[in-house]
Amino acid sequence: MTTVAPEPLATDGSRERSAAHREARARAFEYVLALQTVDGPGREVVDEMIGVGEANGWPDVVRLGMLLDIICTRHREQRSASECATRLLEHAERDGDRVMTALALAVRAQERDCRAPVEADRDLARAVVLLEGHEGPSTEAVSAHVQCCVAAESRDLWELQLRHYDMAERCLDPDEDADGRRAVLLYNRAELQLNWVAALLELGAEAEMRDRAALARHALEAAEDPVMVDSWREDIAIFRDLLDAMSPPDGGAPPLTRAAEGEYGGYVHLARALRTDDLAQARADCDRAIARIDPEKSNRIYLFSLALAVELEAAQAGHETAGLRWGRELVARRWDQRLAALASMQSLIDVERLAAEHAELQQHAYVDDLTGLANRRALARFTHGLVARGASTGAIALVDLDHFKQINDGHGHAVGDAVLKRIALLLRAGVRDQDLVARLGGDEFLLLLAMPDRAAARRRCQAIMASIATCPWAEISPGLDVTASVGVAVGSVERFDELCARADAALYRAKEAGRNRLAD
Repeated sequence: MTTVAPEPLATDGSRERSAAHREARARAFEYVLALQTVDGPGREVVDEMIGVGEANGWPDVVRLGMLLDIICTRHREQRSASECATRLLEHAERDGDRVMTALALAVRAQERDCRAPVEADRDLARAVVLLEGHEGPSTEAVSAHVQCCVAAESRDLWELQLRHYDMAERCLDPDEDADGRRAVLLYNRAELQLNWVAALLELGAEAEMRDRAALARHALEAAEDPVMVDSWREDIAIFRDLLDAMSPPDGGAPPLTRAAEGEYGGYVHLARALRTDDLAQARADCDRAIARIDPEKSNRIYLFSLALAVELEAAQAGHETAGLRWGRELVARRWDQRLAALASMQSLIDVERLAAEHAELQQHAYVDDLTGLANRRALARFTHGLVARGASTGAIALVDLDHFKQINDGHGHAVGDAVLKRIALLLRAGVRDQDLVARLGGDEFLLLLAMPDRAAARRRCQAIMASIATCPWAEISPGLDVTASVGVAVGSVERFDELCARADAALYRAKEAGRNRLAD
């Protein structure tokens, strides 16, 4: 397996995606769809994507490989994907990827047979809140919204489902097969509206059903978009026939001429049962519909078919039967349970939203807004924690950019901010997990290194200085060049102020000696 060189940094400090990186992502998203087809690839594509991501240092591709693992487990192997989703969740949380964290939570929320229902509902609520803060095109976000839709559909939370289809459409990335994913969203939204109409008709809520039918017609018209594949167009035409049978449009519906074939052949029989005035024929068509409709894939229409069968049986008997009364009672209770579940989910979402807002406020108290590094308050808390854990000796490195005022004056403050963001990335990349990088203010940064050896601290700081000096700064602004001076001091962490004073004195000596150098 080949690897590629590290990718360049964009002007905002983030990594730009190379052509090879974009190609790997595109291939992963192709596998996402292909794994859900009968003749698609197998588990080998999971290992391929994870291996490519790890070999090239592309954590997003690794996470996409984990998404493929979920799909392969669920669609190919017909097993619970809860463990796969938990692995993705752990990686996404570690990497700070809110969107893939939400996706993993939404997948786990669908596995209610394996987990306590309240835990699954909390996962869905947390996923919803995490996605509320996302803006801009992202194919991962589209997938996460769709997984929220699947979890909401299994709970009959159609209002939540519809909201996420709308949000998913706003996240379509034109550079990553937006047409194919838009077709999926249009198709799913149309089917959702059809199911909703069936439930309202089953309930006997005529006025609300007619309003929903108008929305369903709009969704079906939207699904005639040119991006829709031919086989899906045929499905949409069948949906329209069934909608017209459930709620006839003004001026009446055209005659039913479609053959009852394919996956949705049962829907054709159901539409015929609704359209005929011959009770015996209607019952026969309804029975054919019940026999053809898959109760797993089309549960809502299957239940509607059963309810219609009971209604037709009573009509043919000429009186209200016990079965009809029993069926109507079940329908009413199921609808009340749906509304209760919707209210409960909204309460969980509100709780998660408050918790997220509290966590964000707490984070802002300890994070520098521009660079995302620790601020002085976080530095004090980290130092206190080191002392409490018994750490005695460490190294302080003060990093100050050379002639930063000239950068702001000559290139503009926007370029200056981009420089600070990139410096933050370089500093974080140059230390270990147990170390801390903080921005003290302006162009001054502090590294608290958990290493008592002076020579090791010097080598670490020299490597960081080299990464700053060799960074392609001209990518941010033509003619831009950035260097840094560093002062290092090693000593007792408990005497933090004294250690900082020594590092500051060393930094002064480095600048006096000509800048772009280290002193200790």
